[in-house]
Amino acid sequence: MEMNKEQAIAIFGALALTLALVSTSIYAIFLSHPTTATEVDEVREHTIYVYGTGEIKVNPDMAKIMLSVITEEPNAKDAATKNALIVEELIKRLENIGVSKEDIQTTSYNIYPIYYYPKEGQPTIVGYRVVNSLEVRLTEKDVNKLGLNAGKIIDEAVAAGVNQVTGIIFTVTDESYKNLKSTALKLAVEDAGSELSRDRLCFITST
Repeated sequence: MEMNKEQAIAIFGALALTLALVSTSIYAIFLSHPTTATEVDEVREHTIYVYGTGEIKVNPDMAKIMLSVITEEPNAKDAATKNALIVEELIKRLENIGVSKEDIQTTSYNIYPIYYYPKEGQPTIVGYRVVNSLEVRLTEKDVNKLGLNAGKIIDEAVAAGVNQVTGIIFTVTDESYKNLKSTALKLAVEDAGSELSRDRLCFITST
């Protein structure tokens, strides 16, 4: 996790952030009324299966940054209090750079006992560990700014006392996904339609 601002910017700026959405194959089977087994076989003989593929490559417009605050103290209450203070400082720092509270979500919160294992005898509890995991969501249309802003969030998190960055995911927003899926499906339909005009179909059996 030890990464200064310049390193973070260099890494995010150098990422080739492209995503691909591929539509499902499109096909048609003409069965409009109940049929017998013989009729089904006849229908299959006169059925044309057409497949199409639509693919779009896009830059992500969302980053999900996973952070964890880990604190240890002799008792659970002190460990939890210390953890809460760090999270409070994190939220304040992120709000100062334009991140809203709604984009900061706790994904898990756990308290674990810390055991001491002597060479002889039973293990004893010597303290408690609190692990508070959070997800910070960042949206930005400009992919370069997206990477730079993700680096800024990590800088502020470290400054607040966050001691673990567990991962970063670059993706697209739900709205972007729906639009891209619709466009990819349209391309797949067009691609499937063009199959009928190609020489790949050797013949069409008619009734």
